[in-house]
Amino acid sequence: MRRPSLRCLAPLCLALVGCAGGEGPARAANAIEVTDSAGVRLTTIVAAPEAMPTWRLEAQPRVTVTGATIGDSTALSLVGPARWLGDGGFVALDLDNQQLVVFDSAGTLRRAMGRTGAGPGEMRSIVTMAVQRGDTITTYDQSLLRLSFWHPASGYVRQVGVIDADPDRLFTWQAWSWQDSLIVTLELGITPPPPLAADQSAVRWQTRASVALRDVQGRTLARSPEFDGMYSALTPKSDARLPYSNLPFVALAANAVHFGSGVDFTIGQLSPAFTVASHVRWPAQREPLTAAEVESVRVESVRLLAERVPLERAQSAFRESFLPELLPAFRPSIGRVLVDDRERLWVERFEPLRLGSPLQTPSTRWTVLAPDGSPVASVQLPPYTRLEDVRADRALVVQRDSSDLEYLAVYRLEGTGVRMP
Repeated sequence: MRRPSLRCLAPLCLALVGCAGGEGPARAANAIEVTDSAGVRLTTIVAAPEAMPTWRLEAQPRVTVTGATIGDSTALSLVGPARWLGDGGFVALDLDNQQLVVFDSAGTLRRAMGRTGAGPGEMRSIVTMAVQRGDTITTYDQSLLRLSFWHPASGYVRQVGVIDADPDRLFTWQAWSWQDSLIVTLELGITPPPPLAADQSAVRWQTRASVALRDVQGRTLARSPEFDGMYSALTPKSDARLPYSNLPFVALAANAVHFGSGVDFTIGQLSPAFTVASHVRWPAQREPLTAAEVESVRVESVRLLAERVPLERAQSAFRESFLPELLPAFRPSIGRVLVDDRERLWVERFEPLRLGSPLQTPSTRWTVLAPDGSPVASVQLPPYTRLEDVRADRALVVQRDSSDLEYLAVYRLEGTGVRMP
């Protein structure tokens, strides 16, 4: 069986001023409808998205961290995941140097951990990062299929292999440590290649996704129901990435695992026993995919690649990626989902894959949901601002300067109804 290439399955990785204060208006009783089906709570949000209070970043950041500010011009020009630490400091992945960089709350560098390689304490392709109680940091390396544990005070601690029981059918795309002694994985199920008719140049090759609960030895303890994974374009010779493929997601709370396909605005929740406890959906968040948007993305993709290869070759490289028959009628609704320190869900509006560049265009629109699924607010971010983590009224973001170099910044969030001491 031919297996989709990893580069086709995963995208390149990788002032909030309130129009209305607090969360009262958005949490009105008539914003949601709740039903129960065989013990599964179904929350449907009926409020209009535009009726939500809007939060925005302050005009100026409280903290800015670049390679220059830490005395290393080679650092932080390409930034991966970033997370808050318990003392108000933060940690980020420096993709250029394949290392974790730890900062205090003022943005002063405390230490760097890791380096490029395959040995203990080394990394090749980190795709997820999380911070547990006690500030233990975990990273999942998709290339090496392992979860590594780090601590800001002591550096590298240990690693756990995350090996698939059936590597010909399953691929562990993302992984996290959960509740100290468990591992949660987002796995893609490789489906048989679809038939390609003589008059077809490409067809969709869909994967199936599921969320698995494992122990620290890697044994699977439970698994979610399957849902739609990503899809690529199967051609007679290979498979190609598609900019409007949906992106399955997982977001961990203290006692729940949130998941979904990203196709529409639907978020499932698994209990600690890994049974489906609830679904939240917002039908009004569905948006038609327009020809104008597709053409804009295609033109940019060709332009980016044409900076390195002849124009005709660039146009040919992405021909299958924009075939009308491979495009969805509606944009996927969800890109990423984050959980803040109050266990609210921050839901990112999907943005298409930026082909031909390691720098993806982050969404400027987010939606905040309360733990029970009630809508709280919409969030409008400045261009080229990637939200990474939220604590109280502080947002940890990655931004991009005029030279396309990334850097870290901390902003205050006004309109959230909370204040950090």
